[in-house]
Amino acid sequence: LADYVAAADLGWLPLADSGANRGRFPMKAHDFIAAGRPLLVSDVGDLGTFVDRYGIGITAPDEASAQARAALALLDDPRRLKDLGDRARRVAVEERSWPVVTDALEQFYRRRLERVRMEEAAS
Repeated sequence: LADYVAAADLGWLPLADSGANRGRFPMKAHDFIAAGRPLLVSDVGDLGTFVDRYGIGITAPDEASAQARAALALLDDPRRLKDLGDRARRVAVEERSWPVVTDALEQFYRRRLERVRMEEAAS
C-alpha cells in the first residue's frame, strides 16, 4: 500500500455528507500524510477540521464539480502541493506517529489513575 500511496500526488477523500461519514475518520488519511501527501477532503465531520487545523490540505464541499475544481487547482500549483505535503509529513511524524500518540495516551491514563487514587484516599 505504501508504494501506491507514495505514487499519488495527493490524498483525495471525497466523503458524502452522511451520518456514517460524519462519525468516521478514514485510516487512509494517516497513510497519505505519512507519505507526505496533502489531503483533499470533503468538509464532512472531523476530517475537514483536521485538515484545516493542521494546514495539511484543502477541503471542498460534498459536490463532484467542487471536488474536481479543488483537485485541479491544487495539482496546477506544484509549489503549494509540495508545501502542504511537507507539512503533512511533519504532522505525521511530530504529532500522529505511534510513539507520540501512545505517549499521550499513557499520560492520559496516568492522570486518570492518579485522580482515582486521590478520590479513594479522600473517601
